[in-house]
Amino acid sequence: MTLKHVTAFALFFYLLHGSVAAQMLFTTRATEIVHILYAGVDSQDDAMRRVAIRGVCEQIVFELGPQWGNKKRAGLGDEFRSPDSIAHLNTDGTIDVWDVQASSGAILVFSGKPPDHPHLPSSEAAFMPCAPVNHLAIPNPGPILPNPGTPHLDLSRLETKLDVLTERLIAHETAEAAEREAQAQYREAVRTKWARFWKGTMKVGWKLAPVIGGLLAGVIGS
Repeated sequence: MTLKHVTAFALFFYLLHGSVAAQMLFTTRATEIVHILYAGVDSQDDAMRRVAIRGVCEQIVFELGPQWGNKKRAGLGDEFRSPDSIAHLNTDGTIDVWDVQASSGAILVFSGKPPDHPHLPSSEAAFMPCAPVNHLAIPNPGPILPNPGTPHLDLSRLETKLDVLTERLIAHETAEAAEREAQAQYREAVRTKWARFWKGTMKVGWKLAPVIGGLLAGVIGS
């Protein structure tokens, strides 16, 4: 494998990493709100969990913006709000979903946690907006600016792009190989010409040596 092939694969993994890096992560403040308003809720009581998760959602929206919310399964009524899920609405219309509570009652979210269910389409999960409600009586954070959203890297044409890149690399290598071969042939031709030149020169020189020697002797003797 040549350096150019290594470069192509490095580009692929860089793009792939970009896709992962662009993924929304659970925030520190959202984690704090979950621990304040949800921790300790009976994990077997879905009615109470739905009340608590809605309160969490309302506080997160109040502080962090309307791109946060709850979720339900597509096609179901609002009464089927997930009792333990926080969702983030992406700019492409999909939602990222975090599961807040384990069956044991333990809180599952933490700062920097990636979604448990990233980029769910509307055919699978519906985003449920929440009204901004200040349950914790904190100072109003002021106007909430729209979140530009986290960019989602489109990898749908990556395979085609890599094929094109590979073809260009192969063509470049082929051209370089042809150039090296042409240079080698040129050097060999030059060496051959020089060898023939010096061989002819030496052959003539040996024939003329006696004559030149006689002339030199005559000049010296006079």
